[in-house]
Amino acid sequence: MSQDDDDNRPRRVYKNADIILEASPGVGALHLGDFSAAQDKAYFQKHKISCILTVAIIDKFISHKDVIRHHKIVSVEDRPETKLSTYFKDCFKFIHEHRNKGESVLVHCMAGVSRSATIVIGYLMTVYPAMDFETAFAQVRKKRKVIRPNDGFLEQLREYDKQIEEKRKKK
Repeated sequence: MSQDDDDNRPRRVYKNADIILEASPGVGALHLGDFSAAQDKAYFQKHKISCILTVAIIDKFISHKDVIRHHKIVSVEDRPETKLSTYFKDCFKFIHEHRNKGESVLVHCMAGVSRSATIVIGYLMTVYPAMDFETAFAQVRKKRKVIRPNDGFLEQLREYDKQIEEKRKKK
């Protein structure tokens, strides 16, 4: 295959971020995106994003401290054996606290497909107790079609769904 052939291959084109939950009075929006979205000051300003949750191992990060007031980093790999669920509670708390202060939050990883999508799906299951895994997954995919959590993360979300269901039954 020549270099020219390689350049003519179809490329997956998608936005660097998508709005999963719109802002409402007193509640900030929730965005899901990739690493480039987390570097895009114009995107932050346009969407009034002031908080970032990074779910990736990163070496360099351009910090726009004049726009971004809160930045949390969860350094994890996108591997099926990674226990991302151990960070669920902390991540969900970060997102929820800031959204409830009217601050919009961007959750991102490198591609905005697996790690960050897993966190956002779990978050929806948490804040909307009637929303099970399948519904939350469909809701996020409807907004960001490229999501594809790895098999290990999918299993952790299903297990989390069972835990939430058990709590619902006890009420």
